[in-house]
Amino acid sequence: MATEVVHGYYRYSDIVYEWHKTIESANDRGALKAFLHPNSMTDNQNPLSKEGVCGVELYMGTMKSGESRLLFSSGQVEYIRYWLHAVGLTPSPIPLPSSHVLLLKSDLRAISPVTYDSPSVLKKALNVITKNNKRLHGAIGGSLADLRKQFEKVRAAWAMKRGVWCAVDFEGWEMDHKLITEFGWSAMRWREDGTMGDAENGHLTVRGTSENFKYVQGNRRHFLFGKSIELSSAAFKKQVTALLTSYLTPPTPGGSPPPLFLIFHDRSQDLEYLASLGFPHTPQFPLPENISEGPPTTGVFAVDTSDLFAALEGESSVDRRSLGRMAALLKVEGIDRLHNAGNDAHFTFEALKTMASGPPLDLQREQRWPGRTEPTEPGVRAPPTVKVKFTPYEEDSDYSDTDGML
Repeated sequence: MATEVVHGYYRYSDIVYEWHKTIESANDRGALKAFLHPNSMTDNQNPLSKEGVCGVELYMGTMKSGESRLLFSSGQVEYIRYWLHAVGLTPSPIPLPSSHVLLLKSDLRAISPVTYDSPSVLKKALNVITKNNKRLHGAIGGSLADLRKQFEKVRAAWAMKRGVWCAVDFEGWEMDHKLITEFGWSAMRWREDGTMGDAENGHLTVRGTSENFKYVQGNRRHFLFGKSIELSSAAFKKQVTALLTSYLTPPTPGGSPPPLFLIFHDRSQDLEYLASLGFPHTPQFPLPENISEGPPTTGVFAVDTSDLFAALEGESSVDRRSLGRMAALLKVEGIDRLHNAGNDAHFTFEALKTMASGPPLDLQREQRWPGRTEPTEPGVRAPPTVKVKFTPYEEDSDYSDTDGML
């Protein structure tokens, strides 16, 4: 009778610190401990190393509680015991870890890959994970937990290096928000070899519509990444739909349509504009639960950078950062002439790219803003938090130090 094979994940601590204790042979224990030593694990000659990846690729799992755990996949653990036996370091395959410590995918909120290229980087990451998990106790409510889950799913999807990722932005007339005046996009297609394709930026305007000036200063005549194209209202509608539909064309004749990830900053209004133009697909939001198991073979998906940044800064309120403030806090280069749909799409894509290609959420937050979740005064006991404390200048670039003094 066939036996069902169960795949899952093991905690890093269980594999590195506990697995060898269950092995009777001193020789076998020594071989396993040597394999799992940080110097060996992060070496490019380690058997677990993947082509094109510098160091070792492990997994960051988000538990149902919101806490993070560094993980080995069960496939990696099985390969370790196979390799040790195949090269003669153990006379027979060592026993697998107990199934009681195996984490199934249903036990985790999200799973995403993470790479460590040196023992010091791995050790520091473990310390940060432990520190953040202590802070997370009681600090994460339901909405923030969902945002954190979205963040890791987007990281997992980006790491698959598949499909087309396209940031889009619409501008509407401030006197009648149903009237579309501009459309901008910034797109990139992953190549078959896993490298990023050339960026494509564009900007369309609707002939006869006015530029905003009363509530926000429009910049429709100042597209920074190419030449704007002015179209009639009917031609504008056809062009936007045709453009986005073209990204679903199979890269090779007879192939499957690639997945299309549409990137928004505060998606609600832009999704309404997209539907009003007759785009035949309703983007799926949030990303599928099983995204870490493999990239979608086809379909249209929505990603929202305002949600991702809210998760990164630890803020679950409905008040989200503006595109300009988010981009500035992420140190996106060249921010200028916002409220031009083409420029906004470009900076939205750059913000997505820097977050999605970075390390897992808590490690990324600590790298970007080290020590910013600590109490403001040494020795002050404060409730646990993952909310980043930004300086007044970071919150508002027009802020003056004199204002704080006064």
